[in-house]
Amino acid sequence: MAGYECIYLEAPFLLPMTSMVNVEGNPVEIVNGKRENARAWFYYSDIDRSDATLALSEQHMKYIGLEESVNSIGSFLRLQEEEEEEKERRHKNSEGEQLQYEQYCDDGDDDNDNFCAVLGFSQGAVFAHVLACLSSRARLHDQKKKESTGSKFRDTTEEEPST
Repeated sequence: MAGYECIYLEAPFLLPMTSMVNVEGNPVEIVNGKRENARAWFYYSDIDRSDATLALSEQHMKYIGLEESVNSIGSFLRLQEEEEEEKERRHKNSEGEQLQYEQYCDDGDDDNDNFCAVLGFSQGAVFAHVLACLSSRARLHDQKKKESTGSKFRDTTEEEPST
């Protein structure tokens, strides 16, 4: 396959078509645009899922539903990994050797990471940034864990003798 395979994920939360707002003390139902399938990765308000005014306030805010969205990405990635493993099992050659598959991104890491980029627009850009931060923290945590369980002694087997 030439180039990259693009996968388009859909945000898990469906936004309501209408909201209730107060106008001069009276509740008024308003239409939240005309997109019938408007979706979100998270909400800014527990009260009105379409209310994004807090996003413009530059105040500290909680992303409601973020954990569910991150979990949905994790589920998707696990499914992708299972499908790739199944594809590799089906494509063994006649001698029983595993065929080699070109990875989308070769970063020199043996983890067989298949994704080399995440693009997001609007709220999806914020979510992509959150995913990148979580991934970076997880890798740092794993690295520290490996270092803490490793030997306290320096491996000198590959050092050249000093003259």
